[in-house]
Amino acid sequence: MEFVRQPRVSPPLLPAGAVLVEAPPRIPTPTPLNPLARLLPLAMLVAAVGMMAVYLTSGGQSMRNPMYMFFPVMMLTSVLGSLVYGARGTNTTAEINRGRQKYLDYLDSVDREAQGTADAQRESLRWRHPEPAALWTLAGSRRMWERTPNDPDHCVIRVGIGEQPLSTALTEPELDGTDEQDPVTVDAVRRLIRCRSVVADVPITLALRRFSAITLDGDVRVARAFLRALVCQLAVFHGPDDIAVAADPCGEWDWLKWLPHQRHSHADTPPRDIVRILDHAEAVELRIETSRDVVANGERLQLRITEEALVVHGQGDEEVHARPDLLTVAQATACARRLARYRLITATTSDAERRGIDWMNLMGIGEIDPEKLWQATGDGRIVPVPIGVADNGTRVLLDINEAARNGMGPHGLCVGATGSGKSELLRTLALGMIAAHPPDALNLILVDFKGGATFVGMNCQELRL
Repeated sequence: MEFVRQPRVSPPLLPAGAVLVEAPPRIPTPTPLNPLARLLPLAMLVAAVGMMAVYLTSGGQSMRNPMYMFFPVMMLTSVLGSLVYGARGTNTTAEINRGRQKYLDYLDSVDREAQGTADAQRESLRWRHPEPAALWTLAGSRRMWERTPNDPDHCVIRVGIGEQPLSTALTEPELDGTDEQDPVTVDAVRRLIRCRSVVADVPITLALRRFSAITLDGDVRVARAFLRALVCQLAVFHGPDDIAVAADPCGEWDWLKWLPHQRHSHADTPPRDIVRILDHAEAVELRIETSRDVVANGERLQLRITEEALVVHGQGDEEVHARPDLLTVAQATACARRLARYRLITATTSDAERRGIDWMNLMGIGEIDPEKLWQATGDGRIVPVPIGVADNGTRVLLDINEAARNGMGPHGLCVGATGSGKSELLRTLALGMIAAHPPDALNLILVDFKGGATFVGMNCQELRL
């Protein structure tokens, strides 16, 4: 099936930039009191005590009137009020609480914005690098083979799920660490930046073209599952004109035969990157080769992998930790078989390639003309019939002549699972035999024990050439 690469679909917007968090408010400086104001309550207290002493020590009855007691009591109350007001100072505590509440409300708004940015970042990265188990759903869609060597994400592959910095980094304000800043708000802003600086459960990616080889340390079974996920990503997002995949002969990698990317041996193949899998009993290695006019990077990357953790070495001073992506053989095979039907059509594709390899082109005929097709060979030989196309583009011919006639023999066996294409192969062979030989030179007995669906329409009453 022909596939034409279309312009890329724009991914969800990934927020970018930096957010400078405002500094917390400073503790207001209390207003200093006048020393005379501090002595005033003491003077009033002495005066009140003196008046009470005069009242109590005076012998006159007129001085013992209760009304006269009101004045010293009032002075004493005034003194106590002045002392209490002076002890509490100015309205500093209320001002601190108002500033603290206002700043905490601001931090809540910053936290909500950071949460929204984290969700948008997670959505964008998961769209760009989807779950490997769901890659088969992209086969035949507009996103298939969307990446080209001119794209910045060419050969950038998801390796697992982990933590990444927030795309809109939160910049911590200048904190002098003195007593002039409220410790409550300082602790709140530091806690916010620490919690919102990273985004959890986002794809961790790796640029393969930075390395010439990737070595996997760990269980070979897990390493193979990891490479299956990696190869499927390469095959879904990169066309066979840009990426070729090869592996050592091994039963673990037999599913690669379904990928269009494994056909990399054409003489006229354009320059491309070749991903070669070296599978040994003790270790698995991935080598990245290129035939492009670029300077190859000789750096090697080492990955330590288990079912739960992936540790990446060689990307700077820090190690990168992630939960690795793994695919089973069945999942990888399903993805590869969904891609097997497609052929990429580009501006450089020839007219013959655009016409494809349908049965008429395979037989090399423009129209069915029995007088031209049914030409007797004269020696009783069966004409070899094409049944497919090889990796190098040439037709594969099946010659059922006996070995004495330099043929492959009259007997054969076709084995494959349900849906693998056995019926299509047998129909192609039978139709090719009918088209190449007259009925007096070749007779066919078509038997199908699975309901007769294989040779429907090819019986003698319905078939007319």
